Amino acid sequence: MLQRTPPARGAFRRLRCLLVLCLLSACDACDPQLPPAVASSRYIEYHTWVYPDGLVDDAVVCMDDKLAAMDRFIEFVADTLELAAPTTPIHYVHTPQALVSEDTWVCPANAVGCFDPDGRGDQKVVYSNYLDLTHELVHAVETPALGSSHPVFEEGMANYLSTAWSSADILPEFPATLKAGIGPGRDPGGAVSMHFVGALLARGTMSQYVDLRRRVGHDDGLAELAAAYEDVFGGSFEQFLDDASASPVIGLGADPLCGGPPTIPWENPGPLDVTLPWACGDGRTFGIGETFQTAFSLDVQREGNARMTVTSAGDGSEPDALLDACARGGEGGFNAFLAGGGRPAPGVLIPGRHVLSVLMSSDPAATGELSLVIE
Repeated sequence: MLQRTPPARGAFRRLRCLLVLCLLSACDACDPQLPPAVASSRYIEYHTWVYPDGLVDDAVVCMDDKLAAMDRFIEFVADTLELAAPTTPIHYVHTPQALVSEDTWVCPANAVGCFDPDGRGDQKVVYSNYLDLTHELVHAVETPALGSSHPVFEEGMANYLSTAWSSADILPEFPATLKAGIGPGRDPGGAVSMHFVGALLARGTMSQYVDLRRRVGHDDGLAELAAAYEDVFGGSFEQFLDDASASPVIGLGADPLCGGPPTIPWENPGPLDVTLPWACGDGRTFGIGETFQTAFSLDVQREGNARMTVTSAGDGSEPDALLDACARGGEGGFNAFLAGGGRPAPGVLIPGRHVLSVLMSSDPAATGELSLVIE
């Protein structure tokens, strides 16, 4: 389970990671009907409760680029796990927080998303408050193929493949925290689980990892985990924990915008004042109804205190924006600024590549402009 407390440097690398994610071991809540699908891709049937009876005539649906990116992510997960890509669709059900009810939601109340491995017959279903939640897509690929295991494996792998977290800050307490989190009803937490999975993969092969995962049950304790480790990898489990505390693990889930040339030029250390056009079909913008997201990348040249303001040239509703540093060497990504309502937000700049993610309301044309000022 992904904790509310950030795992490194005081913040997660995306707004969605500020809340709890989960993998349902059994769906003990109501079983709502799926709303109609509004879009589809090679691996995903995409549903939303925004339109419970099907799309209305003036509905704005801009998901082609996003679904293509989610398909690529699913293939990345399958390749990393040395599995075949899914042969049946993953049903992704988007339920905005304002529409969560017994009729629309099966996840725990403190979750922003979950994967129901029991599904609906042969349909495997991801539920999410967000338009794209890659953490749950990891579960949707891994669990049907490999079965259930202890949360340290399930949540650890989902975090490892969907985030660019660094585990540097948890290294001193890693052995003790991991041990305390292994047992019925317990979970050592997001960054600790991710570090455990990454350290195992650094120690051996994927087939060894899968073998170990299959030997440890959902409610097994530390003794069972240690015995299974020693059977599969050889050597002392205690020694493995000590060795694993020597260097951090960096999650593999880097934002594609962290590579390649920046989409926002900023070639001097002075203030930045730019207009940013966005439109459905530009490869970065996606959304349904009145909720849209877009993203840009920029290279920060200086270090120090600054203020960021993001405003819209649209209908007067101001966006929420997150300026997030990409992973650098042995450091994971972490948030630099969080701004909303068109108001200036203070923060600290660090040199290097950043991604600006913006959540906004769209107009019927699904196109517009944003103003970004960093001073």
